[in-house]
Amino acid sequence: MSSPGGIIVILDHDECFTDENKQPLRPAKDGVDADNSQRSWCTRFWTEVFERTDDGNFTDGEYVRSCFAADPKIDTNSIRHEIFYMPMGWDGGDPVEGAEIGKMSFINFWVRGALLEALDSKMTRLPKDIHRALKPAFLARGVAPEIIDDWVSKADQEISGTPKKFFSPIRGTWARRL
Repeated sequence: MSSPGGIIVILDHDECFTDENKQPLRPAKDGVDADNSQRSWCTRFWTEVFERTDDGNFTDGEYVRSCFAADPKIDTNSIRHEIFYMPMGWDGGDPVEGAEIGKMSFINFWVRGALLEALDSKMTRLPKDIHRALKPAFLARGVAPEIIDDWVSKADQEISGTPKKFFSPIRGTWARRL
């Protein structure tokens, strides 16, 4: 923990992605009849990774804030919280730095949990690497290999910027230590 008067900062990604208007996208559902127009395969992928069962009611940022508020060593008047939106595979409306941020978001999503030896310029290795890194865990839970392949393929298609444009929210919570 920091020295008295120091700032404590906690940043973490949301497991629920948002649409281009920053509205939450619930996890996509399996099945040909499922209406996934306002849902996300990327959200679904991370819902499965973290074994969430709440259909996307993500409140981790509120949890961090409540932990700060309950800590007697924290100046509760100094607690601040903000959400930063990283575009996934598109420029997010920022023509200057948006494309680079979108590329970094793509890497951030797929590299989680996977150690890569090298990246090619088109990032074609990333889905294969995350697939290899997480597939054993999914298989151990009884998820069929073809289902895993389907989730990875659909999430990868979303991240490419088509057909949806969406953001990966990053929650920042900070406070001053007494």
